[in-house]
Amino acid sequence: MNCRLTLIVATVLAGWGLVVRPATAHPGSGIVVTSVGEVFFVDNSPPPPEGTGREIVWKLGTDGKLTAASMGGGHWLAIDAADAFARVDFDKWFQQRRAPRFARVLPAGSGLALIAADGQPFVFNRDGNLYYAKGNLELMRLTPQGKSSAVLPAMVAEADRLGGIKGLACGPDGSLYVAYPRAVQKIGTDGHASMLVDGIAIDGCTRDVDPAMPRPYLRGLAVAANGTIYAAATNCRQVLKISPDRKITGVLQSDPWIPTGVAVAGEDLYVLEFDDAPPTRWRPRVRKLGPDGKVVTVATITR
Repeated sequence: MNCRLTLIVATVLAGWGLVVRPATAHPGSGIVVTSVGEVFFVDNSPPPPEGTGREIVWKLGTDGKLTAASMGGGHWLAIDAADAFARVDFDKWFQQRRAPRFARVLPAGSGLALIAADGQPFVFNRDGNLYYAKGNLELMRLTPQGKSSAVLPAMVAEADRLGGIKGLACGPDGSLYVAYPRAVQKIGTDGHASMLVDGIAIDGCTRDVDPAMPRPYLRGLAVAANGTIYAAATNCRQVLKISPDRKITGVLQSDPWIPTGVAVAGEDLYVLEFDDAPPTRWRPRVRKLGPDGKVVTVATITR
């Protein structure tokens, strides 16, 4: 996986049974790493002529081979490690307005319960439940039986003041972490919520992706085994590390690319980035940051 991969998008994958939807308004944040080291990430392509006009989930195998795992996928990905939702009819739940539109990326029997969603971040936690950001303002708990409940009933006003929920992650102890444009919140297994960092400002953040967006505009979020938090600071084009003692440092510069998603695998950090030159193209790549500080590009999609 230490080689640079380039793939020309020229094939159409069929037979997975997933609905192909029009490309959406911003690049996705979905990236996950499996227990065996496979990397899956989303590719939100704009309409032709810049892109294919389809949403694709790419798979980077442990052998370094890059393939299209499925058509469709939206903005977010998560692994249901316990496969607790294996018998759930997500389409039926969506039609009944019991849950947002979730979809299985891989076919039944693939051995990996990889789930995709569009519109709001979501995660599977150690308690076997699925958590998602309803309307990007309220954190909801969804059980495999289809019961939905608010994690923090009084959360909406505060989330709105902070700019809305832009990322979710689970900690090693089952705590939930919530990313806002300039803040990160922790919700413990006892339901206690605390703001870990607020009003984040980054020195040297001068090249905005979008001047209308607040800086640093945190999106993708991941938590390492030691409690260290990693966040994609999209509007400052870099990845931040937040230590357990709440010290904030920049660990990866993406300029001229845009970091949107992060995933931790052991001591390695994987970062999903998109090229916004031109801003309508959204060409994705994945880079890996090792514990020694070495950065390697492991996948690049070209149009």
